[in-house]
Amino acid sequence: MDTFPRHYTIDRRTRIPQFIRAGLVLLVGVGIFIGLSRTSLDANLLTILRWIAGGIAFSGLLAILLLTIAAMREKGQVITVDETGLTVERPGKNKQSLKWADVTHYEVEDAGSLTGIWDSGYGSSSSTAGQGADDLIFGCLIGIILNVYLLVLEFFVRGAAWKVKFKLKTKRSLNVSGYGAGIDELVEKVLPHFLPDKRKLPGKPEKADDAPQN
Repeated sequence: MDTFPRHYTIDRRTRIPQFIRAGLVLLVGVGIFIGLSRTSLDANLLTILRWIAGGIAFSGLLAILLLTIAAMREKGQVITVDETGLTVERPGKNKQSLKWADVTHYEVEDAGSLTGIWDSGYGSSSSTAGQGADDLIFGCLIGIILNVYLLVLEFFVRGAAWKVKFKLKTKRSLNVSGYGAGIDELVEKVLPHFLPDKRKLPGKPEKADDAPQN
């Protein structure tokens, strides 16, 4: 690792790459829609492709809107890391800090989806009375394709956004979340360096010696 201390600033500027990628999605959708007007495809196929292009453009526009809302709510924070521990400073809040030696374990989670529609009910057990097997298969196929598209869009536009939860020996916990190169480096390089074997994986129970102490 390089020298310390290091300072990671997480604010609205870190979302610029997200806006750029969302804008690219919007431009691709609009470009496909315009390009289709110059083709001589079958009318039915052309209609389907136009709906797809419109959906892509709408996805980009929706992503830009949601990112704008997220940026307006962004409070910003500065994370300082040195050889002894970590400090988080947020506007209008008291400074929070921890020492590496006091950390029993930490968890890394996804900070939440961009659109928040993964639980929108695709494939749920709704009434299927009167539906034929072909209709059910077609509906499942459409649901799978739509979910795959949303997952790809989520990964492309939002990128990796992390939430890190530190558990301390004093029963206290400290949460850090954000998006950008700074939080990526913190999760992927800094924490494994200072807290080897302290990361708790999903579904893995706490070790007996990691239990909070009085």
